Amino acid sequence: MFKVPARFLAVIAFVCLLASNVEATENGQTSYPVGVNTVLNGILPPPGETQFYNYTLYYDANKFAGPHGESFLPGFQLNAFIDAPRVVHTWGATLGPFTMSSGVIVPLVHLWADTPGGSGKRTGIGDIILEPLFIGYSTPSQSFFAYFTTEISVPSGSYSANRVANTGRNIYALMPQLSTTWFPTPAVEVSTTTLVEISSRNSATRYHSGAVAELE
Repeated sequence: MFKVPARFLAVIAFVCLLASNVEATENGQTSYPVGVNTVLNGILPPPGETQFYNYTLYYDANKFAGPHGESFLPGFQLNAFIDAPRVVHTWGATLGPFTMSSGVIVPLVHLWADTPGGSGKRTGIGDIILEPLFIGYSTPSQSFFAYFTTEISVPSGSYSANRVANTGRNIYALMPQLSTTWFPTPAVEVSTTTLVEISSRNSATRYHSGAVAELE
């Protein structure tokens, strides 16, 4: 969510390449908020119904870690508060045991960042995530639920390559994912989300983040 000034990008990218053989993401960022979707991941609204969800994330960091965990940017601090309302509607038509749903997520972002290259604070809408089609499934016993979708993150958040704090990433991202929820007993829930995030090139910095696989 934050943006390090351009003169630090080459150094950061070089360190990331030394630390790993895979291509890094720009400033370690992803469009998918890892760790937020952890309860009832695979459950969608019943046919004909609409549900509202709300995800809240607070993040505070006082170190930009280097390849060995050391402080790479002296004096670095980041404070982020994100609230992400989400609306999902399941259409009335079904395909046997499968349902079809659509949704949208509009994150509201507040950032404060302090780096050796300057400080910045910004509040506004982040990158909106479109969920045009969910294919949902549930067993007749209602003990197992799953859905497959491809989310699309669009660069709607405010962005400037010369600014320390940005509410957007200035990229498009495709996020195909499979989410499941299983109730082995009525009192026990096991949920997972598996996804791959594929990003476009940042037209302002020319940085092209590598693909990221996530499981939670």
